[in-house]
Amino acid sequence: MLDDYLWIVVVGGIICFFFACAMGANDVANSFGTVVGTKTLNLFWAVVIASIFEFLGSMVMGDAVSGTLRTGLVKEGVFRPGEEHLYMIGMFAVILGPAICIVFATYLSLPISTTHAVVGGIVGFVISLKGYNSIQWVTVGKIALSWVLSPVVGAITAAPLYFFIKRFILSKNPGNRSIVFFPIISGITVGLVFGSIFIKGSPSLKLDKIPLYISIPTTFGVGLLVTVVIALLSPFIKKRMTKWVVNKIQKKKEEKEKEMQIVASSNELADIQDSPFKLEDEEENIAKEEAEELLEDGKSQEEIDRASLEKQAEYFDAGNDLEVQQEIADSLYRGLMVFCAALTSFSHGANDVSNAIGPYSAIYSVYSAAHLQIDEFVPIWILFLGAVGIVVGLATFGHRVIKTVGSSLTKKQLIPSQGFTSQLCGATFVMVASKFGMPVSTTNALVGAVIGVGMVEDIKGVKWKLLLEVFVGWITTLPISAMLSSALFSFLKWTVI
Repeated sequence: MLDDYLWIVVVGGIICFFFACAMGANDVANSFGTVVGTKTLNLFWAVVIASIFEFLGSMVMGDAVSGTLRTGLVKEGVFRPGEEHLYMIGMFAVILGPAICIVFATYLSLPISTTHAVVGGIVGFVISLKGYNSIQWVTVGKIALSWVLSPVVGAITAAPLYFFIKRFILSKNPGNRSIVFFPIISGITVGLVFGSIFIKGSPSLKLDKIPLYISIPTTFGVGLLVTVVIALLSPFIKKRMTKWVVNKIQKKKEEKEKEMQIVASSNELADIQDSPFKLEDEEENIAKEEAEELLEDGKSQEEIDRASLEKQAEYFDAGNDLEVQQEIADSLYRGLMVFCAALTSFSHGANDVSNAIGPYSAIYSVYSAAHLQIDEFVPIWILFLGAVGIVVGLATFGHRVIKTVGSSLTKKQLIPSQGFTSQLCGATFVMVASKFGMPVSTTNALVGAVIGVGMVEDIKGVKWKLLLEVFVGWITTLPISAMLSSALFSFLKWTVI
């Protein structure tokens, strides 16, 4: 009987791929928007790294059918034997409706939730076929509550953390203080990311079978181990980081001096010694004295340069130059932010790829088995289809939403400490909420976290008008997807059957 509906499997697979593309173009901005906004990575490398980790997460851990298909959206027993073809057509509409919604939002550069879009699609299709009483409206209400809860909690958690970093770490000698706190921050970051994967993790890796009394202490142990190891390495990190930053600033100084020389030779006005990258006279005198001592000892020019650089590093290490101190702090937060964003992408690929492939895997399962009992796991080729779609969408159109999340919500460019705070708090809230079964959105939480740090820095620097547009996009995602899926299902029902 279902052989007549093979076209749904074929066309549905194509649309599923484009749905995954749309999700990659929109949803993955959650992971790398702040990385691009702080100019830690350019758009090209952000897309490359995000694509790799999204693909790995999708293939390694993204094996469960979309949770929205199994968490009480539809009342039990609504679909009966003999309605397999209606279910397949409905899920086809669930793929197509949200895909159209997400493509349109991406075109407008608005970050929306694919989870909400899929939920809206299912609600619309079921109402169209079975009526309002077939929906578990309590579950839908919880999802609607997340529109407010996610950004508010994201902002509430990010604001005090950034205030602490700004007030007690970045206010004076930010480089030295950041290195002191670096082991603790690293341990917390790694512990949270590890916990998001290990605690009640992937069924395919049997991580969901590990009891909490083992997984939670293990997570704390991993975080503590990372803290201790980095604390032991802190003197080495401090020395190497200072030398690297001093060398970097010296190169900037030399480049600036060359530019100034060109201007001076053409205009006869500029004075090279007025370069904004000029080192302090005291530091230069120290370096010259050291060089003279080494010349007397018969050292080579290379050894003289190396010793001079080390002497300058010692000077800066004592907290005598704000530019060097700030650059050290920024470099540490950049590394943490990229790490956090990469593993957030991995987790996103593992959890959210099912939004794109879940409805299609349900279609394929019903068609293959000729009954409504849906398989628990997704075939590997469907996982591959979704993973590739996410990567293609991210690589082609992901830059639009990445720029909105990373650089358009605040008037000032995000600095690395702000980007890291937003990334960590947004991802942590989603991880904790998901473990308690709360239907929250990564998009909403991260946007709220960005607004939170923006308000701490300068409340007038937040682009409230753009935030309002984003919020309108959030609250309209579910109903618009529901209406699209309902209309598509009704059309297909009367034209195909």
